[in-house]
Parts: sequence; structure tokens; C-alpha cells
Amino acid sequence: MIKLAEFAIRQRTFLLFFITLSVIAGIYSYFDLGKLEDPSFTVKTAVVVTLYPGASAEQVEKQVTDTVETKLQEMGELNRLRSLSRPGMSMVFVDLKESLNSKHLPQQWDILRSKVQDVKLQLPATAQISIVQDEFSEVYGMLFAIHSDDAKPEELRRYSEELQRRLKAVEGIKKIELHGVQPRVVYIDLPDERLAQYGLSVAQVWNQLNSTNTTFEAVDSMRAQNEFESIKAVNFNLSLIFAIS
Repeated sequence: MIKLAEFAIRQRTFLLFFITLSVIAGIYSYFDLGKLEDPSFTVKTAVVVTLYPGASAEQVEKQVTDTVETKLQEMGELNRLRSLSRPGMSMVFVDLKESLNSKHLPQQWDILRSKVQDVKLQLPATAQISIVQDEFSEVYGMLFAIHSDDAKPEELRRYSEELQRRLKAVEGIKKIELHGVQPRVVYIDLPDERLAQYGLSVAQVWNQLNSTNTTFEAVDSMRAQNEFESIKAVNFNLSLIFAIS
């Protein structure tokens, strides 16, 4: 310690030069640091969700959670597994090793999905397909609200989808999601007295409508000729059903 102090006193010029150089380098480094409003970060955790309707928490754990965990333990970069079994639902949290390079993360999630795909044959028949959620690190940069006082929900949906398609072409945008889109639904009110008059049941009307509104699979994309395209078409088919009866 004494020699260091003695060196500093004797070599004052060198010491001042070193201090000045350090200050300049520090100032330069400060202004050269990258600055992002929403910096990217990596979350090395995913969750596997499996719905098992009607099962108790104990049944979910024994028949779903334990089976999924056993299969996921085959992952080489696995750090630990955490699970939560509730009535009708299984959640398995997958934590990867902290030493894993972030650029290899998508590959590990692909392996995870492959393991989940392999294990589905071992699950109960009434258990639904497992869902893998690994997008915890994604953040919203902007949120747009689209509204109109006179436009119909269908028009807003088409406009939103067109805007989504165009924004996807913008450089730097990773993903665009639509929320709050109202599904296309037709509500049919069948009065009991009308059904009794024609000797029909709700099930018979439903089956007839279902058979009329059938879309057939094909190799090439095509629109079924007998698919309902308007409310008038639904009303017309209902009229035919009652007329035939």
C-alpha cells in the first residue's frame, strides 16, 4: 500500500493521464450505450396446459400431470419442472437452464412441443389437446382501438383484418393480434307453438339445418355451394323445413 502511494506521488503525470483517459472512456461509453424504450429480454420458461373436463384434482395429477412430466424430463436442457393440478386442468411449468444461449431457445421450444405431441396418446381420451405457451417475453409496442358509430361488426372485422395484413408487411413488426372481434353468429328463435303445429322438435330442425349447411373437404380450396351466406338463406331453409313437414 505504501509503495502504491509512493508511486502515485512520484509519477503524478502518469497518474493524471490515466485518470483523464479513464474519465474520457467512461463518458464515451455512457453515450455509446444502446437505449431502447422496450428492450428485449428472454424468458426461459414455458407452460403446458391440458384441460381434462370433469376430472378431480387428484385424477388430473395422476392421469395427466404425472404423465406429461415424465415425458418432459427427457429434455436435455431442462432445469426443473413445476406443476399445478386443479379440477379439470393441468399446468406444467418448464424451466430451462440459465446457461442456455438465447438463440437456441426456439429449438428447445420445438423439442418441447414434439414431446407434448408424443405424450398425447398416453393421456385419457376425454383430455383435450395440450397447449404450449412460451411467449411470456413478448410485449406490446402499440395498441390501436378501432370503433365506429354506424359501421356493422362485420365491416369492422374486415377493416381490422385488412389493417392487420398491411401492418405485417412493415419492417420490424413481429406479430399482430386482433382482440374483441365479434364472431359471426345467427340466433334462431323457434316458438314452441310453431314446432307443435308442424310436429317438429328442435333436434329435427337443427339436424336439417346442419345437413344443409355442410362444407365438404377437397384438395383444392373451394366454397361450398350450399353454405349459408346470409340471414335470408337461413330463413328460406327454415321455411322449407316447415313446409316439408
